Amino acid sequence: MVVALFSIFFKLSWLVIKTPFRVASMILTFWIMMIALRVLCLFLADDNGAWDIGAGVEYEYNMPGIY
Repeated sequence: MVVALFSIFFKLSWLVIKTPFRVASMILTFWIMMIALRVLCLFLADDNGAWDIGAGVEYEYNMPGIY
């Protein structure tokens, strides 16, 4: 009887301790997947040739087409 009570106590305490970690892990996984999907959408997006006519952002000095 005493062993069963200790077993129940430890199972409940383990559940209380582990649940926030599971929730945080699932939220972090969801967040990483959403970021990965957004980056993938940016890479696969079609700009209809806007990059070729100078619409891209480049961090260079004296870019052609500005003057």
